[in-house]
Amino acid sequence: MQCLPPVDAADGVSFTVADFVKAGSERLRLEVVVGGAGLERTIEEPLVNRPGLALTGFFEDFAWERLHVVGNAESAYIRHLGPDAWHARFRELLERRAHVFVFTDGHRPDREVAAMARRA
Repeated sequence: MQCLPPVDAADGVSFTVADFVKAGSERLRLEVVVGGAGLERTIEEPLVNRPGLALTGFFEDFAWERLHVVGNAESAYIRHLGPDAWHARFRELLERRAHVFVFTDGHRPDREVAAMARRA
């Protein structure tokens, strides 16, 4: 498996979403669900962010430039929020330039979130 960024890379190395998908497609079983047109978007920060606090509406020091992982805990909270609040929070995430989301464990964005992501 390819490592992104390379282990011996200097700080500041960036890569595209397409590079990330290609590097992790087999091991991570990545699949592009929405936003294939944005695969050339540059990822400037090679760390991931779990947007738990942002889902509550707290955006201070939000790490917009990272990949955002929506895992089991975030998905449970999203279900707790309900669709209207979730859609509003996701819209806020997109407005803050968070444009790469990785949903794990079979979780997927609903139609409204997918449409917002496609437009962004």
